[in-house]
Amino acid sequence: MKFIAGCLKGIEDIAVKEIKEKLNVDSKKICNGRIIFEAEELKELRGVHFISELIDYFEINDIRDIIDKVKKLDFYIFGEEINLYCLRDGNHNFNSQDVRDGIGKIIYDNGLKVNYKGKNIFYIDIVDNLCFLGKLINKDLNKRKYRIRRNNQGIDACLAYSLFKIIDIKKEDVVFDPFCKDCVILIEGFFDGYKNLYGFDSKGNNLRNGKINVKFAKAEVKFSNWNELDSVDNVITAIPIEAEHNRRRVEGVLRDFFDYAKKKSIKNIIVTCFKTDVLERLAEEKGVKKVKGRIVYLGKLKYEILVFRP
Repeated sequence: MKFIAGCLKGIEDIAVKEIKEKLNVDSKKICNGRIIFEAEELKELRGVHFISELIDYFEINDIRDIIDKVKKLDFYIFGEEINLYCLRDGNHNFNSQDVRDGIGKIIYDNGLKVNYKGKNIFYIDIVDNLCFLGKLINKDLNKRKYRIRRNNQGIDACLAYSLFKIIDIKKEDVVFDPFCKDCVILIEGFFDGYKNLYGFDSKGNNLRNGKINVKFAKAEVKFSNWNELDSVDNVITAIPIEAEHNRRRVEGVLRDFFDYAKKKSIKNIIVTCFKTDVLERLAEEKGVKKVKGRIVYLGKLKYEILVFRP
């Protein structure tokens, strides 16, 4: 069977690698945020948002191209009641509701019913000038059950998983997150087989929430301030967003952090954030070199991922 996996824009290569490792099949990026592959069975994938069994995909100019293609489908593969789900990304002269209304009319004309609470989901996925039609297998895969205490600055779980894949990190390496918040980064590392995970957050409420999530996930994560650790191989973290009046405090923490990184001879510092100007300036001041960077999009939200080495 052919499948389409949806992932964050900018980490398609990581999704391709995960599919190869876990399903032992080749896959390829077909457009921004979409991976196509064939497999006999599916297993858990932590780096993708959804998986749809592919019926067809094609280029479009307007909504009429979608309607004409859908008219030719055999809807009985979904059963007598069909749920409709449309995801649209890009600039179009129509919206998702227009698509659902047009396809809903076709379904009724075929003597079937639309049930928006039904389990048989006809998935219409539109990315720029491509349209994918399929039967939805799993959606919202980035919503982890262990995340019962979520920080308002916590990052997407698929992004957290991907931070471990930006460069090669050994499973036995000591990984430290100094701004752990709700601990999603370290928990994702645990589920991917990393064995020495430590976190800390200067805000007590964040630390409590992180510990609750770790306990609920049954993850082996320890909590310690960086000065209490004998050695750290890699730092992986999401830099917190701070109001302007807290900027000096954050800069002070980052300066101390880069000093610590050089003193402890940390191999890699992997960070994600929205704005990199302060981070890059302080790294340059402290003689910490940027070796890699990439931009990742969650919808219209832009994250930057940077890799530094002392």
